[in-house]
Amino acid sequence: MEKAPVKGWNYAPNVPIKVSPIFTWPWKPFEIVKWVWNSWFLITEKLIIVGLAYCSFYWFQPPLSDMKALSIDWVLVLYLRNMALMITVAGALHLYFYTFSKQG
Repeated sequence: MEKAPVKGWNYAPNVPIKVSPIFTWPWKPFEIVKWVWNSWFLITEKLIIVGLAYCSFYWFQPPLSDMKALSIDWVLVLYLRNMALMITVAGALHLYFYTFSKQG
């Protein structure tokens, strides 16, 4: 049997894998600023996730004073909020990738 790797589906990343310039020493301030700008200030996946978390916390979170004592009321509100977020995000991804056939 031949042990040659199949080129069609095996992915081999370039090594060494680059990490955030914040964790490299010595620091390169220009590289750090460029990484923060490209990772956070443009419309990226990270910014969308943080924005979604911010909106769901400030608009759909029950008041923390109500959450001092365990109660089915606020637990149910959190559960329904999380289910709505999950169905919305998963539904949008399904619609984009499967229904509109936009995957690779």
